[in-house]
Amino acid sequence: RFTEKDGGVEIVMANARFSYGYEYLGVAERLVTTPLTDRCYLTLTQALNLRMGGNPFGPAGTGKTESVKALGAQLGRFVLVFNCDEAFDYAAMGRIFVGLCETGCWSCFDEFNRLAEAVLSAISSQILTIQQGLQEKASSITLLGKSVRLSPSVGIFVTMNPDYAGRSNLPDNLKLLFRAVAMVRPDSQLIAQVMLFGQGLEHAESISEKVVNLFELCSQKLSEQSHYDFGLRALKSVLVGAGQLKRLGAAGLEEVAPNAMKTIETMAMIRSVCNAMMPKLVQVDQEPFQEILRTSFPDADLSELDSQDAIVREKLKSLCEAQSLLPEANWLDKAMQVYKVVNMRHGVMLVGPSGSGKSSALRFLKENYAEVDAAKQKVEMHVIDPKAMDKEALYGVLDTTTLEWTDGVFTTTLRAILENKRGSTNRMHWIVFDGDVDPEWAENLNAALDDNKLLTLPNGERLPIPANVRIIMEVDSLDHATPATVSRCGMIWFSHATVSRRMLLWKMLKRIGPAEGEAQERILAEYLYSLTPLIVPERDEDNTLASAALDFVLGGACDHIMDVTPTQLVFSLRDLLQRGFELLLADQDTHPDFPIDNDVIANFTTKYAAFALMWAFGASACWASREKLDNFIRDRSTIPMPKEGLLNMYVRPADGEWEPWTTQVPRV
Repeated sequence: RFTEKDGGVEIVMANARFSYGYEYLGVAERLVTTPLTDRCYLTLTQALNLRMGGNPFGPAGTGKTESVKALGAQLGRFVLVFNCDEAFDYAAMGRIFVGLCETGCWSCFDEFNRLAEAVLSAISSQILTIQQGLQEKASSITLLGKSVRLSPSVGIFVTMNPDYAGRSNLPDNLKLLFRAVAMVRPDSQLIAQVMLFGQGLEHAESISEKVVNLFELCSQKLSEQSHYDFGLRALKSVLVGAGQLKRLGAAGLEEVAPNAMKTIETMAMIRSVCNAMMPKLVQVDQEPFQEILRTSFPDADLSELDSQDAIVREKLKSLCEAQSLLPEANWLDKAMQVYKVVNMRHGVMLVGPSGSGKSSALRFLKENYAEVDAAKQKVEMHVIDPKAMDKEALYGVLDTTTLEWTDGVFTTTLRAILENKRGSTNRMHWIVFDGDVDPEWAENLNAALDDNKLLTLPNGERLPIPANVRIIMEVDSLDHATPATVSRCGMIWFSHATVSRRMLLWKMLKRIGPAEGEAQERILAEYLYSLTPLIVPERDEDNTLASAALDFVLGGACDHIMDVTPTQLVFSLRDLLQRGFELLLADQDTHPDFPIDNDVIANFTTKYAAFALMWAFGASACWASREKLDNFIRDRSTIPMPKEGLLNMYVRPADGEWEPWTTQVPRV
């Protein structure tokens, strides 16, 4: 209750009384009030009344941090959120506490139990000193060996995910200083309904019930995957997306009939659900999800979705063809999903095995982002390998003696964008972490990936994430990632089927070259003309010599010394075929006045292709497996083969004939 008292405003909740703080917070987004947030508010206000701290705990995405921030807004207090990690030591936490005591702000230490146990035990004495000073209504206390003014409005709150990797156990003496409140299951139905009304949907009550039911069915009926999340954060992104799509769908319509508006809002919700959910689904869950969608929205016409997506798909396809790329349906769908998710979320994860097209989809969209939509900005991409350096080199380090802060690779990049160096605000920036996602480095980004959009540093700095920045992670699996990180990102799943063998082989051929001058261009054109029928199938179901050999090697017929992937083998083939082109150029240089005959180029190319397949696909196999591959290529091919076998022969560039390897060995 808000009441006027002594010329000010007093706020009363149960037996706790507070003076309004009059902190200017702007027009922030309001948190939806539910019975769970009421219980949280009651517990936290009682903790403040007893001069203690508050401790909301529970799984990721249940509203712990947002509830603390919302309570601070209700009381007119400025709330500072700090994302804790092992770099926060006793002295760093002490300096933060000194600032809080001086200013009277509230602090919310997110992921508090990520601090080292030794640090947790040590800072309990600092928190106890503050709380005792508040209970005694002292005007000052002693922290870090110096006297500090104590504001009576200071509040200390911590949030925790108890059972996640990289978390410490709170010492008993620290538990006594906080009142805990469990936040396990948010009221999704009520939250969805209020948010949809706030987004301007007139039929929010019926639509919210359907979308919450859809999320529950997905969590129950779809397979268990480490990158799946159907929690409150995923639901919120769908609701916000539906509001944006509804406003676009109703733009320009002066009067809309009630039934027509309901159809517009329902289709906006379905499109938002598909934009958020389809990218993350593995193959076996595609059909069950479509069935869940039909069950949740039985009256909707789902065929309209394909027609609206076709516009973006056609633009991407035409851009691929203009750049001599081979656009196939699976890869185009994934590229379109990346485009949509990057527009929806500022934190994105591309998950899938190596060679499944993640990097190529990102690079293609980066180069063509503005062409897909004229309203978009151009993109600058910053790629970082987080496992190639320690956490201090990635985020920065604080010198405990001089208190001098040195930026790391990521913080240097982000600071340059914030300082608008080289006109950074006029472009989109994609900061790509290409490497394994594990709690050691990824958890530091939790506050940057959620609605706070802040990177908190051990020196007390808080770097905001601008609207033109996307944090993108490329990873082959999320076996070591915690739900706290997964729930904060939009997911796109890439499988081996995303990039077909035909696409791999086509791209490999297009990378052979370059040619300088008319003579080299003629040799390259004839070389590629002779290679193409042997390497690239006309259709996916067709087989060339290269695709058949690739299937033979990956089908278990060959024992390789180490694991191989189709991408590795095709790249090895590309290097050998590039060498074949260079051999032709070198032979031409020996007699520049007499061009190589096209028949000689064709004869050399076909035989050299068989030679290159033998060593590109068999170099990492044992000798017995090489002999199997040798026999397979000779039996399968119509190319004239040497009786001695491919393993002992080489192709002579001068006339395109076979010759023994021994002729290439220098003689003394």
